[in-house]
Amino acid sequence: MTVPDVLLAALSAELTDPTNQILVQSIFNTVEPQQIGQQISDLCRLSLDQEIAACEFWEVSVSFTIGLRLKSDQRIVVKFRSPANITLPTLQAVCQVQEYLANQGFPAPQIILSPIYHGNTLASIETLLDAGENCDAHDLSVRRAMAIGLAQQIQLAQPLGNLPDLPLSRFQSMPLWEKPHNALFDFERTAKGAEWIDAIAERAKAEYSSADYPLQIGHMDWSVKNMRFYHGKLSAVYDWDSLRLENELVILGNALKGFLTTWYVNVKSIVPTPDEIGLFIQEYESARGQAFTRVEQQTIRAAFVYSMAYTARCEHAIDSVGAKIQGSFREALRNCEAYS
Repeated sequence: MTVPDVLLAALSAELTDPTNQILVQSIFNTVEPQQIGQQISDLCRLSLDQEIAACEFWEVSVSFTIGLRLKSDQRIVVKFRSPANITLPTLQAVCQVQEYLANQGFPAPQIILSPIYHGNTLASIETLLDAGENCDAHDLSVRRAMAIGLAQQIQLAQPLGNLPDLPLSRFQSMPLWEKPHNALFDFERTAKGAEWIDAIAERAKAEYSSADYPLQIGHMDWSVKNMRFYHGKLSAVYDWDSLRLENELVILGNALKGFLTTWYVNVKSIVPTPDEIGLFIQEYESARGQAFTRVEQQTIRAAFVYSMAYTARCEHAIDSVGAKIQGSFREALRNCEAYS
């Protein structure tokens, strides 16, 4: 089957970028647009009996995600992952939760094709859900919608908490750090100079790990970059591969670190202030219908600090000389006591 010119053009345009090449290589074991395009085209033909009419976008990080319009005018998102990063049973369990949430009315894309082996990848297909717009989570209404949405997501997913093969979050990893989330980051090779980050993470982990709460299913990349909004409410939530088993306090602590992160709109900062953290917690408490105790608040903030340390470690891995410290999580982590 011939790879459509529109697909080849879209792939070729971005595969000259060295960062994209590293990430794409880690998933497909090639950076050749023709080979990647063939895998995409074959999947659409074999699974949906459809040909590709247009490529609407593609992005790569932990997974390779591409939005397509088919000849039938159906709009889909195809996702490819490396089996080195996730197993098929785990990915199937995650997609089962995503489908369940979508069926409950939560703004998650519907699964069209459950995960399968395809070439040397794990592939799935879902609907292209792009209602609403990208927003800045510094905005009060956006932050509130995110807090409400997280509480709803955790509550709605509770019935599937005993589903086999669901993954544990990186907060549960032993030793201090699990394998970094994509091929850009090598914590072992860049350990020199990061000892202070590790020390803060160790202390935070010891604090939140002492909390004994039941595990629940939570989206562990609850960032505004993964969302769209319409009239002050969530209209689309993406990156459901980030679902993990974790306790509610840690899920929230992790969300506090990343909720401002986006590259789709210009924002003044992606590092939250202590006041923004406090307001997000209050809005989440209101959504869940119960305030946290002082001890629970401490656990949430310890998880926040650990999550901030993980991001600081990622920053260090690609900027060990500290050329981009200003406005970074490393800068904030130096003053992490302000978040207590």
